[in-house]
Amino acid sequence: MSFFIKIESDPRQPAHEASRFALFQLGFRPFYLLAATFAALALPVWVAIYRGWLVWGSDFSPMLWHAHEMVFGFAL
Repeated sequence: MSFFIKIESDPRQPAHEASRFALFQLGFRPFYLLAATFAALALPVWVAIYRGWLVWGSDFSPMLWHAHEMVFGFAL
């Protein structure tokens, strides 16, 4: 008695070809691309604000704003 299951594709079935660009195959994939782009752009800006090279224009300190975004961004 074998405990392993053989999973093979049926050679009689034609291979599935992608009909669209893979980025748009599932609805959430563009958001991953946008999130990665935002992170790549926001990180240098945040470092420049932290180092004092850019002026922070808010009543919150940068650290309090970051704490706010970590809590409410994660919760939502």
